[in-house]
Amino acid sequence: MQNIADIKNLESFQAFLQTNPSKEDLKTLKGHMDAYINEKYEKIDPEEYELEYEVDTGIPYAEASSNEFDQWLIHKAILGDELSTIYTTIQSLLKARDFSKALSQENKTNSSQTPQELKNAVQNFEVLKALALLQSGTIKNIGKDILTTYYNAIDTLVDKVVVDSKGGKSSGEGIHTEFSEFIDVDYNADGFKDYSKEVRKELKKSSLDELRKILESIIKGKSIESALQESAFYDKKGKFKPKYPNLCYIPFSLFELKILVELDSISLGQIDLSFIKSLSSLFANYSMGGLIHFRTNRKDFSGIESWDTSKIKEMNNLFAGLKDFNANLSKWKVTSVKDFESMFSGCESFNGDLSKWKPKKAENINSMFEGCKSFSSDLNAWDLPSELIEQSKCIFIDCPLQNNPPLWYKAVFDMDNPSYELLCKLVQARDYKQAKIILEKIAPLQNEQYENISKLCFYVPSGTVSNAMPDEEFFSAFVESAKSQGFHVPISNKVMQTCLRFNRLEYAKFLTTLGYKVTIDEQNNFGVSVALGSELSEEIKEILEFTLDHLDNTINIAFFSYLNLEDPYIRGRFNDFNEESLDFFFQGLLKRYPKEMTDKKLLSLFVNLDLIYLLFKHGVEVDLKDVPYNPKIIGKHYLSPYGYRYEPKGKLSRFLQLLGHNLSVRADTIVEYAAVKAPALLIFLSLFKDKLNLNDEEFPMQDILKEFASHNVDVEKLGTYENKNFYEILEKSPCKEEVLALFKKK
Repeated sequence: MQNIADIKNLESFQAFLQTNPSKEDLKTLKGHMDAYINEKYEKIDPEEYELEYEVDTGIPYAEASSNEFDQWLIHKAILGDELSTIYTTIQSLLKARDFSKALSQENKTNSSQTPQELKNAVQNFEVLKALALLQSGTIKNIGKDILTTYYNAIDTLVDKVVVDSKGGKSSGEGIHTEFSEFIDVDYNADGFKDYSKEVRKELKKSSLDELRKILESIIKGKSIESALQESAFYDKKGKFKPKYPNLCYIPFSLFELKILVELDSISLGQIDLSFIKSLSSLFANYSMGGLIHFRTNRKDFSGIESWDTSKIKEMNNLFAGLKDFNANLSKWKVTSVKDFESMFSGCESFNGDLSKWKPKKAENINSMFEGCKSFSSDLNAWDLPSELIEQSKCIFIDCPLQNNPPLWYKAVFDMDNPSYELLCKLVQARDYKQAKIILEKIAPLQNEQYENISKLCFYVPSGTVSNAMPDEEFFSAFVESAKSQGFHVPISNKVMQTCLRFNRLEYAKFLTTLGYKVTIDEQNNFGVSVALGSELSEEIKEILEFTLDHLDNTINIAFFSYLNLEDPYIRGRFNDFNEESLDFFFQGLLKRYPKEMTDKKLLSLFVNLDLIYLLFKHGVEVDLKDVPYNPKIIGKHYLSPYGYRYEPKGKLSRFLQLLGHNLSVRADTIVEYAAVKAPALLIFLSLFKDKLNLNDEEFPMQDILKEFASHNVDVEKLGTYENKNFYEILEKSPCKEEVLALFKKK
């Protein structure tokens, strides 16, 4: 009898049915599947699937009966498509009045062969072509083999998105970069991201899955016409929704569209956008500060000129970063588009004719043509509200139209009437070239005006990630103008941190030429913190060196608290910082601030944080006598298991270094706080064994004692425990001879 493990997919199950198994065989197989379901059910939290249930069924979870939800959970979350089909078939056969007849009919249905043309369309994701075949009336029989074709097609799509998905069956190692910003994958109950599962869930919303529903209905006996009419491809009046039925692809979502455009075999001209409302970042090709990564592998954009974009509302970042892009988009209809932000940003080769575009519903044109170094199209006919133009930023920065902007731009920014108000508007629009011209005409300004302009230069709306900085030529002239009036233009500490965080180190260097420094405070530490948390590359070294060379902080406890290094229980080195990068940073601090770094208050902090070793490592001579410390910290970080495993050559060696530098350690004080409830050297003596709490992990006595002995430690430095020194305690211990042998005592 076959076990569920032998039933790999629908195809193998159908082959099994062809062997004419008995009813008892099917009952046994169902028993295996029931056991599998029960095992999986015990391991999942149904609450995690409530939202998914509502999205999938359209029924509020609160209105669903427990049986309805459980059945959905079993078939969707536990079994999945193929196993669910198998399980349902088994149930149906076992319930049949005439088992033999039902099995014969099932095998007959399974043996029916779907026309190869339809199978090819499904395998190649050509949903519109498959629909056309079904509508044509030429398809008479559809076998269950088409479902196997569908599952294979889905596996192919999963493999395209997920790294190392092994045929779409495993969780995979991650998402290919080109899809990373198009799908969110959360950590599951087991603590890892199940990428394949999340992609499959998204593909449940695809046109290919809607086609599956049609095919399953037909297999179950519904007429082709009825199955089609009841699908999402038709409206309530029976009208076919796709506008271009002669094409091949009809994506339902931006995610599905993204997969299609990343497949080299697919021509863009064969895609119908009837169900698509957003093209946001579809072909974007840029990164921002290591946080955001947009990629595309698409090189051939032929056919894109024929796209019907009349229903599209979002085109923001559509081609951002595509340096070589220069397709013909002159016939695109953009009358419904609201968001054009950064649509062509960085498209250095683009010079398409957009003169006939009518962006009448535009609400955001920020950076639309920023960095379009070849773009010079006549946009005079565009009808845009003056309020939108005035509020927009960087529309034509680093673009030929910056020197000769459209009439609607000139009407808002009247260069013939220079004023402080115009200067403000130009700075807000990030048009620094024109702003410099106006500044030269109206300078000098009042101190308050200089300060306001400075704020406008670096203003970023709350919740927005941006590394945009004012043009160096303009800002230099602006600062010099203020200096000529005896006024120093202030900038926020956030500016330098933004430069360090988002790859603007050269701009930070420029700011230092104007007299600005790096000041770290409680709110503005993110640039340095991210560098300290990164692997020590040449780039990170340069950032840290720059910070140290231009630091405007006093080196004290407050400085380290700004870096979240004042509390070992919350953050700092223990969770966030890279060991090598932190070491490099400390080296620089010791070199530049030797006196401050050996202040007793800081030495106390370093002892408590287990960072004092960085001073020892670089040969800094310090005397820890009378340096206060937190015994609870000493117990936690030096004398206790770390992650359930002690590090006799690591933390213990550091503890010995503390003793070697005259730290006054009292064992009877530390023992109160150590996680193991005893000082490291004494915990193995029988007197203290009842105080251990090691979660059943063995504490390596031999290693610890050898480490102490190898450093010629005078154990009396550990003080006493209950007024007894080490040797007095040892007298009554069964470990006496072993310990004395290690210390060569008689």
